[in-house]
Amino acid sequence: MTTVTNDLSLTLPEAKLAITSTWRQPDGHDVVISLLGEPGVGKSALAQQLAADVAPTLGVSPERIVFANLSHWDTTDMGGIPDLSGDVCQWKPSALFHALRAGTGPAILILDEAAGDLTMPMQNLLCRLVYDRCAGELRLTDQLYLVLTGNRVSDKSGANRLSTK
Repeated sequence: MTTVTNDLSLTLPEAKLAITSTWRQPDGHDVVISLLGEPGVGKSALAQQLAADVAPTLGVSPERIVFANLSHWDTTDMGGIPDLSGDVCQWKPSALFHALRAGTGPAILILDEAAGDLTMPMQNLLCRLVYDRCAGELRLTDQLYLVLTGNRVSDKSGANRLSTK
């Protein structure tokens, strides 16, 4: 996967067109959209509206658009909880990620407050999700379209510096 960083200022129609055309390309689901900006400008609402507008062109049904605010999460919400019922410990995923597991079809996952507001352990789990498309040990659907939102450190909103990776 190639990582490309583009800092763009777009109108809502321009953003919809850019995201739609990007995601409709072969392997477009590999492109992660990140919406960063000052607090209160409507990044979360924009992400939800973009997902709802773009979903039909990607074959994503409305119930497969998932929104999660990561600032309310603990590492077990993303990585799973230990299941000690068998001979070996395994990790049980959350219901949210179980619904997005491999083989379940296309989905859009909006991870709100993913950029800048996470602890380092949560950032490590987020990197695994973004780069490997896994939540803990659970492999996620191949056609997972990701949108990350977050505040910028420069706005002094309490956002943390993101991990270099």
